[in-house]
Amino acid sequence: MAYHFIIWAATRTSSTSLASATNAENEPFHFGPPPNRLNWAYADWQKQRTNEKLISGLSLALSDRPCFKHLPEWFDDDFNVGLAKRSTAFGYRHIHLIRLNELERLISNDVAGQLDAWWPKEAKERFAELRSGTRRLNPLDVPRLIGNAKRVRAAWNAVEPHLSPVLTVLQERLTGKDADTRIGTLRKIADFLDLPSDSLRDLDLSMRNGGQNTAQILDLLPNVGELRTRLMEEGLA
Repeated sequence: MAYHFIIWAATRTSSTSLASATNAENEPFHFGPPPNRLNWAYADWQKQRTNEKLISGLSLALSDRPCFKHLPEWFDDDFNVGLAKRSTAFGYRHIHLIRLNELERLISNDVAGQLDAWWPKEAKERFAELRSGTRRLNPLDVPRLIGNAKRVRAAWNAVEPHLSPVLTVLQERLTGKDADTRIGTLRKIADFLDLPSDSLRDLDLSMRNGGQNTAQILDLLPNVGELRTRLMEEGLA
């Protein structure tokens, strides 16, 4: 029987595609709007921030063992650590999905926000508008993006000691052009989660069809170099 699992990720790491490919719920604790299915556990704890309240709420939320994707950057460390501890105690397995190219991740984050294009279909339409000149991009919000890069690292460092077992997966190995690399990575995921081997084809198809390919409009952004320099100065590149 397949294991229950959580995909721990940051924004713009193909986490939605991986969640969809593995039939995992998309950010059930997120506040929305509208609030997602399990947001009540986070909202109730915000009203009474005690460890007892956090444990009881998370225990109930995880009682039916949902599999899901979680983005720690949206939540404070106490909640994330509580989720890490409870899920591990409940026998969950954990996938840490990361994107090695932090510059591209942050640019994708900014562009998706500017265009309100978080899905491939929306991105394709908005990018066509950019190329035709009917839509323009603002400069990247470098201070916000640097803050996000720092928050993503800090959030992971807080939860990592409380997760076991963990499989680290590189986004680039899931979405690259080399079929052997993609299939090899997907096989590791399937083995780790005890998924049936015939799920690999569907997983690969889902991952290859995901993503927005922000690289195609990089030349329309005036301050990519500024972001690259700041990432290097902060040791985040």
